[in-house]
Amino acid sequence: MQELAHRAKQVLQLGPSRLVGDPNRVVTKVAICQGGFGQMFTFGEVAADGGAEFAFFGEMLDYTIRYCVEVGLAALELGHCQSSTPA
Repeated sequence: MQELAHRAKQVLQLGPSRLVGDPNRVVTKVAICQGGFGQMFTFGEVAADGGAEFAFFGEMLDYTIRYCVEVGLAALELGHCQSSTPA
């Protein structure tokens, strides 16, 4: 997970970002919750229900972070603009 987060931050030229979960965790299924919608439309639930182990979020509310921790979904907040542009 740490390598995936590092690569995403490198490609999108991000500075400090919020990372949720064990950085050494191995993940095989990733969800992409771009822009601000990840925090507004419960994408965390959709990602977890779909079997994702890691999710990229444009923005995360405190609720989103707490939900990810509760269900074991690792996550990285990329920033609204940075995650919307490639999409």
